[in-house]
Amino acid sequence: MYICSVNKAQHLKTNIMSQSQRVLEIGKDKQILREKIALNKHRAEIAVNNNMLRKADDLLSECLVYHQDIALLNDEENKIYESWGIICPL
Repeated sequence: MYICSVNKAQHLKTNIMSQSQRVLEIGKDKQILREKIALNKHRAEIAVNNNMLRKADDLLSECLVYHQDIALLNDEENKIYESWGIICPL
């Protein structure tokens, strides 16, 4: 059996609640980035069809940045889960 102070228990509860909120925010952020990727891919396709290759390249470059942002958010999310003792699959 574990014994801890009321203050320690309250701190742990507050920490878990804030981490849970951050996990929800990360999910929303990733969804927004996925939507931006989809929109940029669509715009890039239109740009290619209109022979605007430089514009298409710029849009796809933005997609790469968004993918990198998602990877960073995934890392942050996984660290939170690991702190709870949950191992996330790759």
